[in-house]
Amino acid sequence: MKIIKSVIKWLVAGELLFAIFCGIAIPPLLAASDTGISAGLLLRISPSAKTSAMAEAVTSLSENLASLDFNPAAISNLPDYNFSFSHIEYFEDVNFEDMKFSTYIQKIRGNIGLTLKYLSSKDVERDERGIGRDEFLNSDTVIGISYARKIYPLNTGITVKYLNENLAGEKASAFAADAGLLYSDYKLPFEIGVSARNFGTKISFGGDKDKLPSELRLGMSRTFDKLLLSADVVRQRENIFIGNLGIELNAVKNFKLRTGYTTMQNYSFGVGFSAKIISIDYSFTSHEKLTNIHRFTLNCKF
Repeated sequence: MKIIKSVIKWLVAGELLFAIFCGIAIPPLLAASDTGISAGLLLRISPSAKTSAMAEAVTSLSENLASLDFNPAAISNLPDYNFSFSHIEYFEDVNFEDMKFSTYIQKIRGNIGLTLKYLSSKDVERDERGIGRDEFLNSDTVIGISYARKIYPLNTGITVKYLNENLAGEKASAFAADAGLLYSDYKLPFEIGVSARNFGTKISFGGDKDKLPSELRLGMSRTFDKLLLSADVVRQRENIFIGNLGIELNAVKNFKLRTGYTTMQNYSFGVGFSAKIISIDYSFTSHEKLTNIHRFTLNCKF
C-alpha cells in the first residue's frame, strides 16, 4: 500500500506541474495579436554544434547537456559531472561563446545546471559625415541556473536567466525563465517533450521597452537501432510557426553523422566523435540572408 500511495503521490505532483506549466505558458503564446519584434534575440541562438546540426529538433531528447537551452528537463538524468564549451563563428567579427555545466546533487534529489553565454562584436563610432572615429565593443551576456528532477513518470526542469546587453554604450538587462517536461515511458515507442522558453521581464533601450523572444516547443523523437529521428514544432511570440526535423546516425563506433532541416528553409549537417570522457561536435548551418555558420563544441564527462 505504501508503494501504491507513493506512486499516486508522484503522479499527482507530475500532473499538477504539467497543468501549471500549460496554464502559464500556452495562453500568452496563443495570443495571435502579438506580432511585434522581439528583443534579446541572443536567447534564441543555438550554441551547441549537436543541436544546430539537428536543426534544433531536440526538445524531446533526454540525458543531453546540449539540449539544456531548449528544454531544462533534458539534464534530469545526467550522471557525474558534465561540461561543454561551444564556439560560433558569425559574420563580420561577431563571435559567440557558450559554456555549460551540470551535476547531480543528492541533497536536492536533482541535477543543477549552469550556463554562461557571451556574444561580442566590434563596431566603429562615426560622425555626422559617416567618418569613423573610435572603435567600441558591443556585447550580450546571459547567465543561467537550472534545476531538473525526475517526478515519475515525468522529467521536469526549470531555468532562470539574467540577460545583459551593451549596445553602443547603452546598457539594458532583463530576467527570463524556461520550463520543460519530458515523458519517456517504456510502453511508448517514442519520447515526448514540451517546453516554454524566454518568458520574463521586458528589456529597454532608450526608454522603449520590448518583449523577450518567448516561444513554446513540442517535440517527439524515436530511436531505431543506430538511427535517431526527432521533430519539433515551435510557436514563437511573433506569431511564427516553425517545423524542425533532425536525424542522427551512429554510423560506426564513436562516430555520428547528423543532419536537419527547418521550414525556414535552412538546412544543417554535422559530425560527432567521442572517446571515453571527451567528445567533439561540429556543425554547418546555412543561412538565407547572412553568411553560413560553423559551430564547434567540446564535451567532457568526469
